Amino acid sequence: PTNHLDLRGLRWLQRYLRDEFRGTMLVVAHDRAFLDAVATDIILFEGVKGTLTYFHGTLEEFETRTADSSAAMQRQVAALERKKKHIEQSVDKMKQAAAGKHGDQKKSDLVASREKKLGRMGLEKTADGKKFNAQKHGIRAGAANHNDGESKGSGTMRKMVGTSLLPKSAPELKWGFGDSAPLGLSDDAPLLELRSVGFAYPGGGQPTLFSGVELSLGSRCRVALVGRNGTGKSSLMRLLTGEAEPSAGEVWRHRGLRVAHYSQHLAESLDKETRSGFAWLKDELPDAKDEDLRRQLGSFGINSGASGLASLPLSALSGGQRVRVVIARLAMEAPHLLLLDEPTNHLDLRGLRWLQRYLRDEFRGTMLVVAHDRAFLDAVATDIILFEGVKGTLTYFHGTLEEFETRTADSSAAMQRQVAALERKKKHIEQSVDKMKQAAAGKHGDQKKSDLVASREKKLGRMGLEKTADGKKFNAQKHGIRAGAANHNDGESKGSGTMRKMVGTSLLPKSAPELKWGFGDSAPLGLSDDAPLLELRSVGFAYPGGGQPTLFSGVELSLGSRCRVALVGRNGTGKSSLMRLLTGEAEPSAGEVWRHRGLRVAHYSQHLAESLDKETRSGFAWLKDELPDAKDEDLRRQLGSFGINSGASGLASLPLSALSGGQRVRVVIARLAMEAPHLLLLDEPTNHLDL
Repeated sequence: PTNHLDLRGLRWLQRYLRDEFRGTMLVVAHDRAFLDAVATDIILFEGVKGTLTYFHGTLEEFETRTADSSAAMQRQVAALERKKKHIEQSVDKMKQAAAGKHGDQKKSDLVASREKKLGRMGLEKTADGKKFNAQKHGIRAGAANHNDGESKGSGTMRKMVGTSLLPKSAPELKWGFGDSAPLGLSDDAPLLELRSVGFAYPGGGQPTLFSGVELSLGSRCRVALVGRNGTGKSSLMRLLTGEAEPSAGEVWRHRGLRVAHYSQHLAESLDKETRSGFAWLKDELPDAKDEDLRRQLGSFGINSGASGLASLPLSALSGGQRVRVVIARLAMEAPHLLLLDEPTNHLDLRGLRWLQRYLRDEFRGTMLVVAHDRAFLDAVATDIILFEGVKGTLTYFHGTLEEFETRTADSSAAMQRQVAALERKKKHIEQSVDKMKQAAAGKHGDQKKSDLVASREKKLGRMGLEKTADGKKFNAQKHGIRAGAANHNDGESKGSGTMRKMVGTSLLPKSAPELKWGFGDSAPLGLSDDAPLLELRSVGFAYPGGGQPTLFSGVELSLGSRCRVALVGRNGTGKSSLMRLLTGEAEPSAGEVWRHRGLRVAHYSQHLAESLDKETRSGFAWLKDELPDAKDEDLRRQLGSFGINSGASGLASLPLSALSGGQRVRVVIARLAMEAPHLLLLDEPTNHLDL
């Protein structure tokens, strides 16, 4: 559910789900900070065999516990191997003695006994850390007779190695971008510049999205571009690549510059693509050798072969697998400049971790990234640009997003202190001016007092802040009229004349609507907190039509009242399909899905918001068709509370295709919120939301 939301929307959704939502929640997301904030339980879904691993705690705690368990397992395995090796060596000596001229039957019997012991020898503790009990647990893990781990060799030399949290079949990630041809530029020389650039959608009648943008990207810089949904971040990216033309100004690029652009919309558009990943990549890069293309896809976890992912239609792959195919294509370009528009959407945690590490430690080019994942941005970006749209305002900051927000909060607090001091000073002078006016207006009006009143009022008109926005002492010759002065107030003003007052401006545009999202209270079901709302009982699933392999089988899952569960697992394991089984949008190929008869379920599907990018109906018209019994004023109020304002020129009256991805996400969540659900199923809710 976080895909496409801007940072502000993401922050609201996270706070609301953590502090206010009272129902049950099952969420699939790749945003680690979001999962740690909203989920109290983790389920690791490993697909195929339907294995579910449960953990009460945050994702970070789950991974820490898993790492500790893995380390403890490795120590047990090492101790077991040393013990086995010692016995194997003694058995070999006994065999030699028993095979001599005077072979001893007793030694032969002892050899057989020791080999039998070796066959039973395994770990001293079970997977959950309990001491092994033969009657209760059967054959020990690690024993040659029945090895639950991975085995090597045979007979007495059969050895066990510790199992991984990830399935053994998970391909190693070896992603990478080739080295680009040197341009012979210094690190501070520009690769690309926007010079007074403006943009409006072609066709006439469309408002200007932004204007006056000045931007310069130098060699090896790593910039995060942040801003609210709808400010034009994706359009700015398209201007940089040349996919769109500015309506004003100039885009300058170094003549040898190679640009690779990851567009969030490209990977999402492939969900209807009938070509295989290999065939699509071949059409994109017709001059590349087949073996190079297969090797490239394989390094991104898209394996070749008759039954491999590379031979399946792209529409049959998961969203994260399609993202890997697209990044594999970009990686073959060896770019100087990498433009990434929401690259983390749909990637699983393992793929996200790799991308983060690679961009931080290995990529040597210039990077401009738009993303909503705060941890990802803090890891890969060294500079922040806040884009406020319309006027094309860009605020630059060297440091992480967290540092930027801290500095902004500190600057805002300092500004508020300056404003408060200025208002106190103005009020004191205004009071003295009022007294002088009364004295000058009396029977014996004093011309000197009238002149003094005029002088004081003139002083009030010039009076403003003592420091500039960047903290420097004000200089009239250099800076002109002071900020906060009634003659020219750069902030928000109230009143008029000598009573004109300035209030501190916010980091967010003043027009940003207040976020008041919420889900209605659901009708009580009269259940205890531990009573199940919904259960999967030995459930299996395969895509209909025959000839498709089983995606998973034997799944047992129970969701009780008020539980908050994060469902994690690799791309392609079937998390989204599991969600569709829970809602009834899909039917199991085996087993049973049980739901409480009064249960109300709301399902946010990552694909629904993305499918609306071609929708010609307005947000209001779409919502009206979805909820025909609702009153128009209730629908408008609901959209407005999600930042989709009504009116002739409001976002609610625009075609959904004209909204940004994050704004469409808000429309979809606004629709879900009117259902007052007991169970909320969120499939990638953070994609596209702004921070």
